[in-house]
Amino acid sequence: MDRRTFLCGLTAASAQPVLFSDRAQASSAPPPGLACLRAPLPVPAVISRPTLLWADEFDQLDLSTPSRHGKWRPNESWQDLGTGYRDFAGDSWNINPNQPGFAPFNPFLVRDSVLTISNTLVPASLRTLIRSTMDGTAQKDLPTPKRMGGMLITDPEVTSFRYGYFEIRVRWPNSGRGMFPAIWLFRSNNDCEPEGKGGAEIDILEIFGDVEGSPYHISIHHNDSHGIGNSYGISPSDGEHLRHADDWHLISLDWQPKELTFLRDGEILHKVEGGRANWFDADMSLRFNYCVDGKWFGEKKVDASTPGTLLMEVDYVRVYSHRP
Repeated sequence: MDRRTFLCGLTAASAQPVLFSDRAQASSAPPPGLACLRAPLPVPAVISRPTLLWADEFDQLDLSTPSRHGKWRPNESWQDLGTGYRDFAGDSWNINPNQPGFAPFNPFLVRDSVLTISNTLVPASLRTLIRSTMDGTAQKDLPTPKRMGGMLITDPEVTSFRYGYFEIRVRWPNSGRGMFPAIWLFRSNNDCEPEGKGGAEIDILEIFGDVEGSPYHISIHHNDSHGIGNSYGISPSDGEHLRHADDWHLISLDWQPKELTFLRDGEILHKVEGGRANWFDADMSLRFNYCVDGKWFGEKKVDASTPGTLLMEVDYVRVYSHRP
């Protein structure tokens, strides 16, 4: 797979992530602890300043299709690149613009170098198509969702991450009851996946239905591919507060072998150290999505006051070797 690139770290004893390529110049034997990787691209032995490893400034949306892999895919790596699906955590249909009949309802828009992900009401013209798609899957017994949004995942056939400083400039121009946008990392579906870490998850930001778009929540999950394991809430029970969700904010994670550091607008909110941080020696994909109504939202679910269209805007995402 010539286009496949890993942004993987070294071992837990190392301090910096490194960019790796799966191209022909690979050495015959990777260094110890990097058995799943190919030859590293040249990087300084000691990095004094952060190195930009990967970025999307959203001059366009490079979306994977059934015939080619791009930066982002609109569904899970094990799903058909031409099909949408009902969100697994919320109550929305995740539109796949590659699926026939859905392109006019694309939830992803790039304009003036800003990505917008929308969540809106399902029109009557799509209900039958959504129902027939669900009936052909394991979701056949679930109700047809009344709203639709989208999921973007860095395509693991092109890029995966292991360690780095993730910086996302984001805002929510409007907010409403039931809103459930998220910025998170989840395991990549590739042959580097460590045993028992198929459900590794780092939730950098999740908004749980609060009408003002604040607070948001941070959590980590030590799960296997069956979802069995341990979960840890990192933020306080009342969450982290955005003074104005419609203003631009920098939401960041510094993921290093021995430490996770969560930041908002440059301010350190929380650090996770020791075994809970060390556990994340897995290749992961970055995800943005906008759905509604998590199963646990209770009275915070969508009601008549929720805007017909909810918006999340991303100015850029940049991944550096480490935090400045």
